[in-house]
Amino acid sequence: MTHESSNQLEIAVRRATPADAPTILQVHGDSVRGLGAPYYHAEVSDRWAKAPTPEQIEPFQRAIASEEEVMHVAIVGDRVAGYSSLMPDPQTDDENLVGMYIHPSVARRGAATALLCALESHAHHLGITRLSLRSSIVAEPFYLAKGYRVTGRSEITGTPGAQLDFVRMEKDIG
Repeated sequence: MTHESSNQLEIAVRRATPADAPTILQVHGDSVRGLGAPYYHAEVSDRWAKAPTPEQIEPFQRAIASEEEVMHVAIVGDRVAGYSSLMPDPQTDDENLVGMYIHPSVARRGAATALLCALESHAHHLGITRLSLRSSIVAEPFYLAKGYRVTGRSEITGTPGAQLDFVRMEKDIG
């Protein structure tokens, strides 16, 4: 599946493979540090976006291979520029859209929309009728624009002034 935004950025979306794991983890960190910096205390971003270690990569590769977590990647040029993650259990409505992260260099240029379309289509195909997630405050406007509604708010508190605010959201998809 290929998408193009008004900025003429060509984005291909495909299922992630275990070989993508190191790059996905790197994109996660780059996204948190690059896009979250204006919203979150540096200590929070640093904890949330630690550089991937070999100990993290192997279990992540196994999860992708087992399809316990269905992941799609956005490819821009020849590199992974974002990813989305779905827990495909149609029996639960509890945060089945696990995450979506976009590299700052392609933010607001169609990659997140392309990934979300692929994820929603895949979820619908699996019989999932509602997607729910815990979004960062950074992504809240994006999800609202895509038809998600706020169902609650929560936070994780570290040291004083270093809290991570989340928005619980959901969308009926079929």
